[in-house]
Amino acid sequence: MDGNRLMAKKLESFLIKKEVIYSHCLRCGWDWIPRGKKPKFCPKCKTSYWDKPKKFRLNHKIKFC
Repeated sequence: MDGNRLMAKKLESFLIKKEVIYSHCLRCGWDWIPRGKKPKFCPKCKTSYWDKPKKFRLNHKIKFC
């Protein structure tokens, strides 16, 4: 084999493609790389509901006459 071709094959064997999965907290907006498969809580705001959007309530009191 040619020297350049051999060197290219050696370099290709060292290149590793790795897919990185990020997690995103829907409560505080923090992004992080989890250690395991599915995180139990957000590392910034510490909520266990990080994967569920926050529900907004209306604080209007309705008076009936």
